[in-house]
Amino acid sequence: RGQVEGEEEELISMMKNFSLDIPDDIMDNKTISLVREFEQRVNDLLPRWPEKRLNNTQGRLADFFPDHLPTVYNYACDLQEYGDDKGAETYFKKAIKIARCDDWSDCLADVFCNLGVLHHVKFSNVSYAEECYREALRLNPLHVHAMSNLAVALQGGYQNPDFIPGHSSRYGTQQNHEVELLLRRALEIDPNHVP
Repeated sequence: RGQVEGEEEELISMMKNFSLDIPDDIMDNKTISLVREFEQRVNDLLPRWPEKRLNNTQGRLADFFPDHLPTVYNYACDLQEYGDDKGAETYFKKAIKIARCDDWSDCLADVFCNLGVLHHVKFSNVSYAEECYREALRLNPLHVHAMSNLAVALQGGYQNPDFIPGHSSRYGTQQNHEVELLLRRALEIDPNHVP
């Protein structure tokens, strides 16, 4: 199936602006008309071809190597990007259950951060998202995305359309101070980071 997907992609790119390139002088009018109609049908069909398709190979690898954290994590990210939020959550949670390995601590921090984003933005479960962001920071204290995401969560952002970082908070002064510290620290680590 993986080779078929690659061949499919190649076929799609070849078919854009499809033309048979048959010289008109060797065809009669009826054949020319049929060729043009076929070319038009192919070109009309392509915009309806899904541009973003899930990479099934990554999913098979995640199932074949269920103890390889980066593989399981990457598939969870693919599912999240594809819009399969429940599937992404399932694979993020599978990744969390994989035996801890020092070599994968940054990857595990990414797992918790992305699971937090999923619960924060898609499932509106801010308290669980906060736990995930904090666990990501425990694993990697320099995780800029976890810092800024936690700051946004503490302020009630993403659910509030008028959200401005640093202005409103669903908590008291203590959390506002934590938000400020998180955002300052994130910008110290990565001055170009935008929460």
